[in-house]
Amino acid sequence: MGKDYVSHLKGLDILRFILSIAVVIYHYQHFFYPFIASSEHKQFISQQPYFSSLKYIYMYGYHAVPVFWLVSGIVFFKVYKEPIYKKSISFRTYMVNRLSRLYPLHLVTLILVTVLQYLMYSDYQKYFVYPINTIQAFFQNLLFIQSWGDNKFSFNGPAWSVSVEVFVYILFFLACASSFLRNRWTFLLILVSFTIIKK
Repeated sequence: MGKDYVSHLKGLDILRFILSIAVVIYHYQHFFYPFIASSEHKQFISQQPYFSSLKYIYMYGYHAVPVFWLVSGIVFFKVYKEPIYKKSISFRTYMVNRLSRLYPLHLVTLILVTVLQYLMYSDYQKYFVYPINTIQAFFQNLLFIQSWGDNKFSFNGPAWSVSVEVFVYILFFLACASSFLRNRWTFLLILVSFTIIKK
């Protein structure tokens, strides 16, 4: 499976790398958010480094997130669909494999951002970009469920996508294990569902 992954999906991995860089560049502007008024935002964006070359990334880079998810979904489907369906990987092993790639870095960044948010508030009486930094929000972040409620914009805000990712991991396993993804009407159903959700 490893060799097939490298040979068939190498291009998608490169695309994912490019998309992740776009997201990092887009978030660069967050370093200045606490110090500008909302009315100054458009002018402020145009003052970012290399704006003439990176204009569309600074303005629309957040669109790279759903594209990254789409591309990652293809990779994920290729790697895990058959092992889950054939029961050669258990739910426990599957989740341990996935969380072991996410949680250590998430925990380190959560602790670091908690300290930095405290220091930020001590000096400026306001939090850095993400304002919902309560005890409840901290524990929701700790358990990877901050986006399952109202505390999406808390502590390390961009980790909201990883919180959703954990939920999708569970749904994906259940869908593969039940052969749901092998039904020819599945993708039409998913498309219609996302269209309804979007509205």
